Amino acid sequence: MKLVFSIILSLTMALAIQAQVKPTAEQCFKAMPDVFLPSSETMRLDLVDYYKSGLRSHVKGPFDNAMEIKTMTDSYLKVTTSTVGDMQIKILPVDSLRNDSTAFVMAVIRTVKGPAADSDMSFYTLDWHPIKGVYTAPELSSEVFWDMQIIDSLSQKSLPGGIDELESVEINPRQILSAGLYTYDFDPKDNTLTIKSSAEKQLDKAIFNAVSPAFRPSRSYTWQYDIFVAQN
Repeated sequence: MKLVFSIILSLTMALAIQAQVKPTAEQCFKAMPDVFLPSSETMRLDLVDYYKSGLRSHVKGPFDNAMEIKTMTDSYLKVTTSTVGDMQIKILPVDSLRNDSTAFVMAVIRTVKGPAADSDMSFYTLDWHPIKGVYTAPELSSEVFWDMQIIDSLSQKSLPGGIDELESVEINPRQILSAGLYTYDFDPKDNTLTIKSSAEKQLDKAIFNAVSPAFRPSRSYTWQYDIFVAQN
């Protein structure tokens, strides 16, 4: 009898977790505190209304910045925050049995587009409280985007480069690996995260052309309840 009761209790708990209503990215965006994006609730409501109505109209922020929702699904929202920045909100499932019965978290990506674009990712509860030390973006190093065997072979000799193909280019591995700016993008349809290296924009053109055979411009990861797992 105790075994039967334990099984029933376990099934009930599992069903209760599955029955939790998944919030939408739209709901989280509307409820977002103003401090996360210079805007008011009215502005965010207008942005959602414009997107749903098919109007590609932007809303002027308090700093005269043009904001516009570019993509919105149940679990994903991307909004331009200015001419050089955007924000992405992604609702991700977590292992509720190990994380205080919280079935979902928000991953928020902020991207700044300078000469070389750069992103950062933070995690929040569904009511916008920061989550620190539990979930993280994939751990990256420059080696993820470079074939080091090729880089090492190139570093031992000068290569032709430059516009006229006559200039000698010295390959410095340390300089190559210092190109460490990346952009993050979630797939609106699933839990895939694509990370792209901005090395092409950071390195001298002649040097990049010389080492481009060793360059892997992007890597994809899949969120699996607690961590991002690299795809093959």
